[in-house]
Amino acid sequence: MSEAVQNIKYAYDPDGAETRFMYKRVFGQWRSLIEVFGVAIMLLFVYLIVKIAMREYGETFAALHPAFVKIAPMVFWGGIVLGLAAAYLCALLVARLYQTVADVDRETILYKKGPIEVTLDRDGIHTKTEHSAEFVTWNSVRSVVTTTQGLGLRLDNEHFIPVIDAELPAGTTRDDVLRAIDNWRDVSA
Repeated sequence: MSEAVQNIKYAYDPDGAETRFMYKRVFGQWRSLIEVFGVAIMLLFVYLIVKIAMREYGETFAALHPAFVKIAPMVFWGGIVLGLAAAYLCALLVARLYQTVADVDRETILYKKGPIEVTLDRDGIHTKTEHSAEFVTWNSVRSVVTTTQGLGLRLDNEHFIPVIDAELPAGTTRDDVLRAIDNWRDVSA
């Protein structure tokens, strides 16, 4: 691709595996090492609280009954584990409810089913299905996210347009598309 002014045309399946995978990546739904590190720090903090509580209040438990000193940490940790399990189950139920509502909404929007033809040009992004045609200006693209499958043109917190590497026209690479998008976004800014 010699010049960024050329149009880029391709089609993608909104229900395809690549699109679903890109959706999770574009909207940051994959667990990162930072989140895992944060959970580890939280568990270490809870452990330190238990140690301090046992050191400060261990005598109070011993005064009630000597066996309380031995079972107090187990009761405390059992409460934390049950609390975390309950929070996880609640989050899981809310996520499933949200997914059910989203699935129902997705089914009602029949005009977005089937392959979507996309044309990227200097004016913006043109999408066309069997039932509809839409246009998005480059000013509406909040960010361009790079994934292993291609690029995700993020429009808001819920919508994106995938640029899947495998669907690009012959001779067009991801770098060509990135250069063209950068040029077009600069011109429209």
